[in-house]
Amino acid sequence: MRRPFYTPIRRNHIVGPLGVGSIVVSRSGVTVLMTGLDDWVRGIKTDGPDVTSQNKIRAERMNAYELHDFALENTLGVQRFIQPPIIEGGEADFNTWFIPSTRFPLAEYCTSPWCSTITLARTPDDPSVGSCTKPECQKTRKFAWKTQQVPVVLCCPKGHLDEVDWFAEVHDGADCPYSELEYKETSDGARPLVKCRSCGASKYFGPLGRGQSIWTTKCSGRRAWLPESANENCDQEMKLLLRTATQVYFPDVRSSLHLPAPEGLRDSLVRWLQEDSVANAYVRIQGGDQDEIQSMIHQRATVVFPDLDKEELSKHIKHVRTGSFVGGEAGRAGEVKALTAGKRGRTTQDGPPVLDPELIPTERFSSSRFGVDGLISKVVAVHRLAETRVLAGFTRDTPPGSNRDIRDGLAQMWGSVPEKDSLTRSWLPAHRVYGEGIYIELNQSSVNEWLSKTIGAYPPEVLRDHILSQKFLLAHTLAHLLINVVSLECGYPTASIRDRIYDEEGVLGLLIYTAAGDSVGTMGGLVELARPGKLEHVLEKALVNGRWCGLDPICISPLDHDIENTPGACHQCCFLPETSCEWFNHALDRATLIGRNEIVGFLGI
Repeated sequence: MRRPFYTPIRRNHIVGPLGVGSIVVSRSGVTVLMTGLDDWVRGIKTDGPDVTSQNKIRAERMNAYELHDFALENTLGVQRFIQPPIIEGGEADFNTWFIPSTRFPLAEYCTSPWCSTITLARTPDDPSVGSCTKPECQKTRKFAWKTQQVPVVLCCPKGHLDEVDWFAEVHDGADCPYSELEYKETSDGARPLVKCRSCGASKYFGPLGRGQSIWTTKCSGRRAWLPESANENCDQEMKLLLRTATQVYFPDVRSSLHLPAPEGLRDSLVRWLQEDSVANAYVRIQGGDQDEIQSMIHQRATVVFPDLDKEELSKHIKHVRTGSFVGGEAGRAGEVKALTAGKRGRTTQDGPPVLDPELIPTERFSSSRFGVDGLISKVVAVHRLAETRVLAGFTRDTPPGSNRDIRDGLAQMWGSVPEKDSLTRSWLPAHRVYGEGIYIELNQSSVNEWLSKTIGAYPPEVLRDHILSQKFLLAHTLAHLLINVVSLECGYPTASIRDRIYDEEGVLGLLIYTAAGDSVGTMGGLVELARPGKLEHVLEKALVNGRWCGLDPICISPLDHDIENTPGACHQCCFLPETSCEWFNHALDRATLIGRNEIVGFLGI
């Protein structure tokens, strides 16, 4: 039995751009498709005598990677979260739990410019690069000409993924029993020319008509990442895209910051009620005899917390049931309150604090941009934060909407919506990351004054079913400019820093943070920039960068242009790697800061 062939992938990539349904380039150079969660479960090695015992063994194996976040679990309709497995000690053996994948696409063509023959010779589980089998490609040189996968795939907005049926498309349904196709790349890799050597039929996979930029066809409904699933009925059009294009996969990642327990409650007990699998199962029971349920929880809890009485336990259970770690858009107001409360977290015997924010008085900053009469009213150095990220599905061609039915995401991940009480199926892949950050809140009176002078200047942008206001554009643009500056100062690459925008009632703030450390935290390079004497320099440099872009005056122009689809933002000034921006680089405009023509910017009030 040969050693498993595997490609190492980071956990935060699996719960993100390289998750279920994504196309990944393996170590051998072959592109593979990350398969569904049912395949993940079947990939766990078991030696049980029957299906029931095997599922029990699998559930116990998954317990080692278990995560809990009560509010997110309720929102997403699952019992728990599972972290992607890791290779212990850096070495893999046959009992290691591997995340499975399948070769995709199967169609490949010879790299010889005189051959270019399309074949379907590879099997889905073959990780190797093949050679052309034609005699002339075997003998014309020392080594046979290699084959490579066709570079294009078919995608639809609902997530379906398929290969092109090259023989049917070229012949348009006509019979050609001895057909041999050759694949010719054009100047645009996503628009190949395919020709039949037998009958001479050919097809250029360019746009079908005027006004189109991509070749399309009716959706087949195929879910290639779920090999055993049947095709679905779909009324969408599939687009021909490069298999490595960003549009092929948009992960639907839901996240929440962990918030400390309110005054009078213990963080350690709240965490235990969420993370102990037995206690967590009892907490979820809303009906029945609550006194009996709480007695069972109390009996188990006193082993860990000997001084715990039933009345105190009842308060903690109520807090956990209402969502102690609030996730999603509804929880942003709670995050702002926790960040700006001015209450430092304390390291206890139970470990580091969940959240450790330090409110820095604005009068300590030398710049006039800080303070009651300035543009910035609050600065918080977040020494430690924890974030849970969950992969709840994906889309193709367009980013996922915020009100997307979570059942659609579960069906994408599993092939069908799993029962919530299932031992091995009621979960989603997640990752808990720890880091640091800087929270900045803009002066509300200055924001209101600017809004009154620019009414209607920036129409609201609708993205992922959110109406992003003019205020949101302002905070989001400032966050991106700051990230581009702090990445040069703090030692973290831009792709490791993220933004989080807070557009709540009476509050407009932004959090830039890095969340890539271990359970203790990160190195402190980012949070150090929040100190007086440093933040002023960072802010001014970001604002200077925002005043001029290398592609101005085209970039700042409100007119449509070919550089980007958003005026006032491009890769030269505001755009970040898509892992850094939860809004995929939309809702950005430097004019909100510096103005445009006669429209005043926030810095000009």
